[in-house]
Amino acid sequence: MRAALAIAALSLTGCGASLKDAADALNAANTIATEAQPCLVAMKAEEAAKCAGNAACEATVTAHWAPVADAYDALHRGWCTLVPAAAGCP
Repeated sequence: MRAALAIAALSLTGCGASLKDAADALNAANTIATEAQPCLVAMKAEEAAKCAGNAACEATVTAHWAPVADAYDALHRGWCTLVPAAAGCP
């Protein structure tokens, strides 16, 4: 995912990759993320269920999955930058 954003940055600064390369990389990352999302959501839910209402445990689960949520948010922002008319883009 960071690679896709790096390619986008390079293409926007004229330092190597083209905008098409950026779009292709971001599209590939988006495809992988879309396919993986249901499994990741299920994994997080399974971890949270094991907490049985324990707030400290739930906070640990949330902290553990926060980088994944941040990565999805970054991917979505990047996707919407390249494809503003895509579903879910503001």
